[in-house]
Amino acid sequence: MIAIGRLEPSDRAAWETLFRAYIDFYQRTEPPEMYDRAWREFQADTHLHALGARLDGTLVGITHFLVHPSTSGPDVCYLQDLFTAPDVRGQGVARALIAAVADWARERGCGRVYWHTQESNTTARHLYDKVAENRGFIQYVIEFASPLSLAPRRPSPAAARESGQQLARSWHNRGADGQWGTPARSASRAMIVTAPAISLGSLAACDRRRS
Repeated sequence: MIAIGRLEPSDRAAWETLFRAYIDFYQRTEPPEMYDRAWREFQADTHLHALGARLDGTLVGITHFLVHPSTSGPDVCYLQDLFTAPDVRGQGVARALIAAVADWARERGCGRVYWHTQESNTTARHLYDKVAENRGFIQYVIEFASPLSLAPRRPSPAAARESGQQLARSWHNRGADGQWGTPARSASRAMIVTAPAISLGSLAACDRRRS
């Protein structure tokens, strides 16, 4: 018997296995941060929602969905992701998940549930043609870079310490004229140094060691 319900904290590993398989099916690559963020959202169950299908207690299918406003009627529910394990396909798992999302949306006053699939996904469309109506819309997309991939990466603590130590050594080795480094400079040569930030306390400690 297929049981449909919310994803529990203990489902984290099994859910990610299924979700990664879904992403692979559409030939996409996502960073680990995407899976972490999605799981947090599903556990919060505020903006993004998820349901899981279980057979004999094993998670074998997942669906992700959300609600958004409509300009011409009640809110609508977008079923964004749907995936079942390959070894249980044909046993009604996907149909049960779609029906559960439809019930969820209906109870919350949504006007309809809708989803997308690739035209070439004939296996899934065989089911979709039985449970929903294909209204013939064509999807157009303008893709933007993911904020997750553009997020600046902070240096590791070890790298930050090494940068600070290098700057401190340079300060300690400055020449008598107060310039960076010990080699003498010709009056006609300018020297430009770009250095990472270092705390005033570290610089003061270097001066104390010199005195």
